[in-house]
Amino acid sequence: MEDKDKIIDINSGINKAENQVSVKSGTEIEYSLVKQEGDNKFEYRIWTSADPIIDLAEQKIEAESENLEMSGFQKGRVPKNIARKHLGEKILTSIIDRKIAQMLQYVIKKENLTISSPPGIDVEEFEKGKKLSCYVKFEIVGGIPPIDLLDPIFNDRIEILSLNVIEDDINKAIETLKNISNDYVETDPEYQAIDGDKLIIDFDGRIDSKPFDGGSGSGVELIIGSNQFIKDFEDQLIGVKVNESKIIKVRFPDDYHIEENAGKDCIFKVTVSNIKKAESTEFNDEFARSLGLENTDQFREMISERLKADFTFLSRLYAKKQLFEVLDEIIKMDDIPPSMIEIDFKSLWSEVMPKISNDKKENRDEMAVKIMNIARRRVKVGLVLAEIAKKYSIEVNDEDVEDYKQLEILRNPGDSQKIQEQYEDKKNLPKIEATVLEEKVITFIFDCFKTKEITVTSQQFNEEYASKLQDII
Repeated sequence: MEDKDKIIDINSGINKAENQVSVKSGTEIEYSLVKQEGDNKFEYRIWTSADPIIDLAEQKIEAESENLEMSGFQKGRVPKNIARKHLGEKILTSIIDRKIAQMLQYVIKKENLTISSPPGIDVEEFEKGKKLSCYVKFEIVGGIPPIDLLDPIFNDRIEILSLNVIEDDINKAIETLKNISNDYVETDPEYQAIDGDKLIIDFDGRIDSKPFDGGSGSGVELIIGSNQFIKDFEDQLIGVKVNESKIIKVRFPDDYHIEENAGKDCIFKVTVSNIKKAESTEFNDEFARSLGLENTDQFREMISERLKADFTFLSRLYAKKQLFEVLDEIIKMDDIPPSMIEIDFKSLWSEVMPKISNDKKENRDEMAVKIMNIARRRVKVGLVLAEIAKKYSIEVNDEDVEDYKQLEILRNPGDSQKIQEQYEDKKNLPKIEATVLEEKVITFIFDCFKTKEITVTSQQFNEEYASKLQDII
């Protein structure tokens, strides 16, 4: 056990216990209020047993040392004392950080608090056979007024859209599916690609001159017009020939599901190695049966239902935008924490700035004001939603997270593997759970309000509603 003792000699020293008041205990976490300044500044001392943390660190060190590679040793054959020295501090620090975060959330939940900014954390003690104890300082959000979701003031303020599918919508969808189902024949070397052709391409994409995950590929099949790639990518390949290389410039959508790429400009170098021309497929019962349906009537009904299902995403987005505007208008909060607004502003500004870096100063200043107002509203609405979640005991469980993941995969089937990896990465879990909680709260609110049900065609939506979604960030 001597080696275990070597990894736990950290931060053994500060005693502030003389200011403590009554101790509150949980099954493994205990805490006491040390200091309160005014109505919104608090300091707590929180502690728990150190031994389970050390045991978990030992297990992780043991597991990771089995695959550890170090110069001078075969893989997995690094002596345990050297492996522990190499891995111990990093693993232990990570486990302690997670445990402190868990302890803090325990206090926040037990005391029914909403903190306004990241807390200050001071580790007091961590020693085998004793405790992990720390002091946490934070400010809480105050001034959120009582919220009555059954108040008639909320009624008929939000439009819930549903899609009226017309024959033209179905015919366009059928043409798309026919193109996907087409047989393809070789073309001559001078043939120029047109909409519906199948290309074999190599591509290499760069954002800010740097490669990015998923930005390159070799021998990839692409049908022009299938929207397999992001908007404007495929259209720029119309007219290319076999063995031709072309530079394509596109911008990722602001709501792109891979957040680090959203809203960014990208340059692709694309080389075309093969072009095949589509042989038109006839739409008849035989075509429907090839796709597992009985006849063309059943096929058209299936298309109609799928278009309606796909539209629900846009309808939800539009309803959420209205909801946030209504909550911002009706619920009055004069003391939104400036620190929270500043954090959100910086996050939004970092996304917007690359797009407007070459604009005039007046335009950048105007955009900064707009982003600040959006940040203020987002923080305010976020606090209101958190308060509603707390008031009505709305929580997220594993089933909720799994359902939301499947919804994302259904919406972006081409990125199913990346989405799966994002959900498996534990560091993404807090953000995912926050998103899922927001969606649950919004659904709960819609069930409380009386809303307006409006049916639109796709053309009406594009003409009257689509532009209203442009300012969503």
